[in-house]
Amino acid sequence: MLNFISKTLLYDTVRSLLREIKVRGIGLFLLAFILVGLLLETYNFLRAVTPTGKFDSELGWLNPQGRFQVGETSYTINSAGFRMRESNSKKPKILVLGDSIGLGLGVNDGNVFTDYLEHEIPGYQVLNFSVNGYGIGQYFLMLKRAIEKNVAKLIVVVICTGNDIRNTITSENYGLNKPLFFANNGQLEFVDVNISRFSCHNM
Repeated sequence: MLNFISKTLLYDTVRSLLREIKVRGIGLFLLAFILVGLLLETYNFLRAVTPTGKFDSELGWLNPQGRFQVGETSYTINSAGFRMRESNSKKPKILVLGDSIGLGLGVNDGNVFTDYLEHEIPGYQVLNFSVNGYGIGQYFLMLKRAIEKNVAKLIVVVICTGNDIRNTITSENYGLNKPLFFANNGQLEFVDVNISRFSCHNM
């Protein structure tokens, strides 16, 4: 009798354990499924908007043009490759340069800080030349391009202390080649990095 009871208890215990494992397994499967979906959405956006977007022989990469949706977040990049409205030649300009913080990664169209800045000073147009993953040297090169076509009343540089220094002191970022500068006796010197679309980094 005791032997029968022991076997019954063991059987019930095993069934309970299997049921719990099954329930947890389904839960883990659903969690993994959700995470994979989020990762795929993020990956598709990163391929489009972040450093793998559009090759540039001087800067390394640029934002691609178009509209992108990641979850509930919408991103619009204009015909020039920037997250802003087309340039208005009649308004004085404020130029903004930065990386993902300036670009507004994770923020919906219309809610980037540059949109609010432009709303506060309606007599000016705020041009956002930020590109995700850029370092300070790339800000400098982008500024040189920007001021060739725009007379700036004010220039704002967005510095992210969390990664801008690291992104600046290397000739490679996110697996892509980028320009490199260093200071020498108070002068800024450019290191001639071979930025090629077909390099091992930029393929």
